[in-house]
Amino acid sequence: MRTPERTSVLVEFAERLEPVDDLRLTCTFDGDDLDLLAARQYFVRPPIRDEPLQAFVVWDGRPWPPTAEAAQGVAMALADALGVNLVETFLAFIQSDQSQRQRLLDIAGASGLVAEIADELADPQSDDDLATSDEGARLTAAPEADTRPLEEPAQPPMSAGPAVPLVPLLRFEDLTIDGEPIHIVGERHDGGDPGKRQDAGGASGHTVHAAAGMDLAALDLLGMKIAMGYEVRRLRRKGLVSAETLPAGGGPVDRESLVVDVHSPEAIRQAEVSSAVVKHVMADLESRGISRLFPGFDILSIASGEADRLIELKSSGVDARVQTMSWNEWKSARASAIRERFWLYLVGNLRSDLQHAQPFVRAVRDPFGSIASQELEEHHVSRAVQLRVREFTEAEHLDLGVGR
Repeated sequence: MRTPERTSVLVEFAERLEPVDDLRLTCTFDGDDLDLLAARQYFVRPPIRDEPLQAFVVWDGRPWPPTAEAAQGVAMALADALGVNLVETFLAFIQSDQSQRQRLLDIAGASGLVAEIADELADPQSDDDLATSDEGARLTAAPEADTRPLEEPAQPPMSAGPAVPLVPLLRFEDLTIDGEPIHIVGERHDGGDPGKRQDAGGASGHTVHAAAGMDLAALDLLGMKIAMGYEVRRLRRKGLVSAETLPAGGGPVDRESLVVDVHSPEAIRQAEVSSAVVKHVMADLESRGISRLFPGFDILSIASGEADRLIELKSSGVDARVQTMSWNEWKSARASAIRERFWLYLVGNLRSDLQHAQPFVRAVRDPFGSIASQELEEHHVSRAVQLRVREFTEAEHLDLGVGR
């Protein structure tokens, strides 16, 4: 969801991004100068007190469009500045021509907002109006789930119309996450074994969009709370009674069993500052080939000081049949060194207007090996993996209690 804060950061990033010929960093620790760090492709420092945002990208001097290396640096810097794990999306926009960018906007259901955003940027006062008006936050569709059959392609909006009513979601306070998960098996596909992996590269298919009016930020937040609550209870059932979620922005935490939000570079930075255990685990994962800033999963579960589960979370208002993972997420999921620790968590039926649908958490181990999947490419500018999330080998499943 577009917010005034992110619009402001985006504008500031565009104004302050500085191309440089070479970029090297130095730092101090406890007053001692450390050796010169390796050359960097980019660097972003968020605003500190009265000091503005700083952003640098190594540039080879050629005009726009940039080389592949410079484009990657811009994409990573922008994702870092906004605190979102969308490097590949930004890279696709940077390396696309106008028609390809329009296609990407159509897929996201955001093409109708282009004129409005252009007016916003032309009129700085509109940011103030947006910040004070509930109607200013417009919702866009994303590859989640809705009730349309997969055979029916989603139609992008042709123009910005009036805001549709918000889809009602369950309240986290009304849910219970108690009980012992049961083990279930998934559906079979084409008479074959459940979970047989499909590797049809470049296959055609329709993008599944969220229901109109779905507040995706609220949906993601609710799913995150539920998944982290589930993980804390799972660790405690294993005997790690001191397990807890790592509080965001809190003071130092010395526990060795934690559930940590790692969905963004800023969340990871705060977690490493708060916990030496988190810092150690992230360094260990980095040594195994997992990116420190964009690890490809949303939740890190730590048991007795060691990485236990690397959890990619997909939240849905309904019981979705298909979900999409970014290529970065899929690369992490299939990494041979950590595949046994990677889990896909599906939190579904989170709409409060579904009278007979039980909200649930479903945890699938090693989605690369156990879920039927299909690689997708859109005009060779974006790459993702479409998961048929009801076709898996085995999964933990817990129905949540609801107080209505």
